[in-house]
Amino acid sequence: SSAPQTIENDNDVSVLITNVSLPDYLNSSNLVMQQANGMLSVATKHVWAQPLDSGFGTLLANSLSDYNGLRAYYGAHSGIMMQGFSAHSDLQLAISIEHFMPIGSGEVVLVGFWQLSSKEAIHKPKRFELKSAMTESGYLHSVEKMRSLVKDLAASIEDDLINQKT
Repeated sequence: SSAPQTIENDNDVSVLITNVSLPDYLNSSNLVMQQANGMLSVATKHVWAQPLDSGFGTLLANSLSDYNGLRAYYGAHSGIMMQGFSAHSDLQLAISIEHFMPIGSGEVVLVGFWQLSSKEAIHKPKRFELKSAMTESGYLHSVEKMRSLVKDLAASIEDDLINQKT
């Protein structure tokens, strides 16, 4: 049998997602929804499969890795190993989320900022405010929309990385 193939390319830009910070109300395994009156309601039967910060970090890393020339990793959950990664990654990415939930107006929102740093520089934080209209009701549909917003965020980060190169 042949030797295993690695999908990494030495020319890929490696991005280590070092931190995904969440507001207190999202540090729960339960899904949260904002009602039309602004009050937050917490689902009792609908929970995330893993803590939201690591789920978000993993999905964002996978979404960034879909782009040609990028290889992203999420590793805040294994700190000691990640020190080695951090020393060898081209860029570090920190994400701060302010809002990530369905809201009473029938949209799902993802709001916060992200910041890139490298051995050479710490870049200015970039704000993001992403929205997607829900076309169906229910938690399952809202989670699909939330996942698509994380992919939209990956696309805007990738755009920014491309623009920095040119």
